[in-house]
Amino acid sequence: FCGHDDTLGPVVLSMKYYYDSDRQSNHIRIILRLSTGTHHQLIDWSRCQTHSPIQLAKTVCADLTLPFLQAILCPNAAEFLVNYDEHVLVKDFKFGVICQKAKQTSEEAMFGNRTHSPAMDKFLDMIGSRVELASHRGYRG
Repeated sequence: FCGHDDTLGPVVLSMKYYYDSDRQSNHIRIILRLSTGTHHQLIDWSRCQTHSPIQLAKTVCADLTLPFLQAILCPNAAEFLVNYDEHVLVKDFKFGVICQKAKQTSEEAMFGNRTHSPAMDKFLDMIGSRVELASHRGYRG
């Protein structure tokens, strides 16, 4: 299910019903994806007052104010959700900074720089940690 909350933005809800053969421990797994993060909850079927998607979403996040959720009828929905979940997991980023000196107008000249100013050193120290790209095996690129 998907929708848009005026306060929290886009909302995507996944639900899976689990039934045991003895009917004693039936439950619903809820995954609520918001721009602020993903919330997981396992709810006992028998303790649910209602099984409507909007009420189950509000059980996980009481701050939701959206009036309804739209069912997603797409054969590739599961694949799209997995793709989304994989991209949300990235919390660290890798980027480079290029120093352009006065009168440098070509990429070759900028990429050929081997030195820079003390002001550039101060800027680099301010924005993050430096790593040697050739030997760094940290974040995905």
